[in-house]
Formats: sequence, structure tokens, C-alpha cells
Amino acid sequence: MKKPCFWKPEAECLGFQNSYLEMNEETAPVHRGRFPKYSFVFSVLFIMLGLLLAVSASAEIVTTTLVQNNASSSMKTNFTNGLSIGYVKDGTQEVGIVSWQPDLKYGPFGMGINFNVPLGDKRPTGFQEFVFRYVEYDDAMRGLRYGVLTDITLGSGLLMDKYSTLGNASTLLNGTQLGLRGYYTFEDVMNLESLKLFGMRTYSNLYAVRLEEKVYPWLILGQSSVWDTDGTTIKKPDGTYQSFAPESGYGLDLTIPLIWDADYYLEGAKLANHGAGASTGIKWIKDYFVADFSFNVGLRYMERNFIPGYFNEGYENDPIDMVSVEARGGGPRSGYFLGLNGRALGMLGVGVGLEGYNNEPGVLNADVWANFPFDIFLAGSYKQPTFNDFRSLSFEQGAIAEGKIGYKINPKTTFITHYKRAYNRFSGTVEDSQYYEFQIAL
Repeated sequence: MKKPCFWKPEAECLGFQNSYLEMNEETAPVHRGRFPKYSFVFSVLFIMLGLLLAVSASAEIVTTTLVQNNASSSMKTNFTNGLSIGYVKDGTQEVGIVSWQPDLKYGPFGMGINFNVPLGDKRPTGFQEFVFRYVEYDDAMRGLRYGVLTDITLGSGLLMDKYSTLGNASTLLNGTQLGLRGYYTFEDVMNLESLKLFGMRTYSNLYAVRLEEKVYPWLILGQSSVWDTDGTTIKKPDGTYQSFAPESGYGLDLTIPLIWDADYYLEGAKLANHGAGASTGIKWIKDYFVADFSFNVGLRYMERNFIPGYFNEGYENDPIDMVSVEARGGGPRSGYFLGLNGRALGMLGVGVGLEGYNNEPGVLNADVWANFPFDIFLAGSYKQPTFNDFRSLSFEQGAIAEGKIGYKINPKTTFITHYKRAYNRFSGTVEDSQYYEFQIAL
């Protein structure tokens, strides 16, 4: 059975983000909160850094490769040394940047750092010269990570679904997009097969905790809680500010393993001072060695003032306004959701997600990637948060499309071009952004 998303190591992120909408100074959110004391965090960082250096000093460097999104956690030492030369269009400002992104892996230990140098006097929004991208220990039974957190899902996602600290404020990683996450797994404790504890805190003061108990081989229970202490404030193009009150919620879920690697799940969640919702469905994951597939289908029933997956990847910079949700009226809602994903031979991957409720606009997501002969690869994604039918696939209705094409010039050099087109709800226009980079393995 596939382990829950919340205890997987997050993808190591390169210096350039290519998943979120760039903003200029006039539309950038005001970053909220910070860790009141850095002494504990830096103590953890330096302890782990010392361990990494001590281990690597006596270990043979066996491989030097380009920075990968999912670096291996084998017992071999893996030192990657990526150098990117990027050309970033940030709003109306065009800036060149050289970014050095070393990564070090040794067994369960890992560390990644970004050093950014601008070419010229201009600085793009959110630019920082030095970013501690991540430092972590993760052996699949216990883990501690300080850095970028992505794809955080609690339970089956009714309360928190694919949350990310990255936000969409900048094309470059900076220190405001980091967090602290830890988990620990106990086995054969309190008459349980296993007990998993999870906790998270972000720079923006969002907290999450979860308990997960494997009561029997055929029954897994989970309890989750998420709370924000200071809300979000966004600056609008006219100079005014829009504030979103802090929100919190809690959820309960159960999972029953079925035959053929399928799971049945039932989940309930409530947003504090707002409504509640319930979800039930079946998840299926199958690995056929040369290909793997996943399938998720289910039904939801919600009170009018409940939003499924409220704490999601857009929460940090584009949260849903619950004041507007409360004011819209109407009765309870019901609907469906469907997700399909597949990969074959390490050469092609496709994913599609669709959900809709009553007569309201649905949500459509799709992504594809492919590796071609002659060292060419491409990846693309499309998101449409107001999907009615295929005639509504327009950027003016909030669509986001992005893609990248890469070519491996030689074993040590890869050229990648990135492109994104999206509707900016702050400026009311469709905007384009792009940058080009070389990744060089030293």
C-alpha cells in the first residue's frame, strides 16, 4: 500500500520555480510572520551540516550528476553540483541570474543550498543571494526537514491537499518559502501495529499536526488539525490592501485496504467557524514494472460554507476568501472528483484531475511529460479553476498553462527553456513569463 503523502520527502526545488504565477512589486503579497527565534533552527542546521561534512569527509564521492528533482537516498554519497544561468522576466523587468545549487546526499541525510548572483544592478521580486533550500534526515521511519515543503496532504486531502510553502510570489526561491517538518513512526506500540506522528510549521506561521494509527492490517485511522495564527495580507495594484483572516480546521479519516492494491477511504473535515464536509472514495495504485498507474474517484457532500482542500498549494498567496463564501448563500453541495495518472517506461507520463459540484464551475488539471530520443525532454501542465465545459478553457477565466523543453547538450550540460501563461487576478490581465537556463554538472 502506498504511504501517505505527508511523510514522503519533498521534491528538492531548483533555484527557479516554474509552477507559480510571478508577481511584480505592486501585486506581491506582504509576507507575514517569521520564526520569532532562529537559534533553534540554526542549531539544527549546523548540527546536521556538521554530520554531513564529517560523513562526506571520509566517504568516496561516487557520482556527480545534474541536480535532480528526486535525489536518491541510497547509502552512496551523492554530490550534485548544478550551475544555472537564467534569464528571468519578472513583470516588466528583465534580469539575468547565475545560480549555483549544490546538493549533498548521504544515506538518509541531505542538504541543498542556493547561491544567486544577479547579472547587473537589477533585482527581481523576492531575490536573495543565499538560500538554505533544505537540510534533512529521512529514513522512511522518522524524519526532520527544514526547507522547502511541497505536496503536503493530510489524509485524503479534504482539509489539506498538496500544500506547498513555495507560494506564487516569485520565480526565485527565497527564505520566506521555507518551513520545518518532522515525523516519527512507532511500531507495535499501545496494541497498535504502528503509530505515526507528524508536525509542521512554516515561515508564514501555518501549523499542522497529524496522528495516524494502524489499528489492524485492514484498518488505518487518522486525525489531523491545521491552524494559521495571523492570516494573509495582499497588496493590490491600486495600493490598497486585502486581508484574509486566519483560518483553522480539523479532520478525521479512515482507510481500509482492499484487494488488488486498492484502498477505500472515508473522511470528514470542518473549518472552524465555518462549515463541514465529507468525502468517500477508492484509490488504486499499481506498479507493473514497466509502467505504473493510479486512480482516485469519489463523492463529496459539503455545507455551503466549506471548501474542500482549503489549505492547498495556493493558500500562501491566493487564499480563498471565506467572507465571500459565507455571503454567497445557497444550500449544501454535493459532487464528484476524479484523478488519473500513468507513467510508462520512464519515457511518458500523463495526469488528469477533474471535480465539480452541483451547477457550480468545476476544476480541471492536467499535466504531461515525455523523454524523447536525442536527449530531448519536455513537460507541461494546465490548470483551469473555473471549468464548465471545454469552451471555458480560456486564460481570462483563470487558466494557468506552463511548460519547459530541455536538451542535453553533453553529459555535463543541459539547456532548458521555461514558459508560463496565466491570468493575473490582481492586474486583471493575461501575463506571460519565461526564462532560460543552463544546468552544468561540475
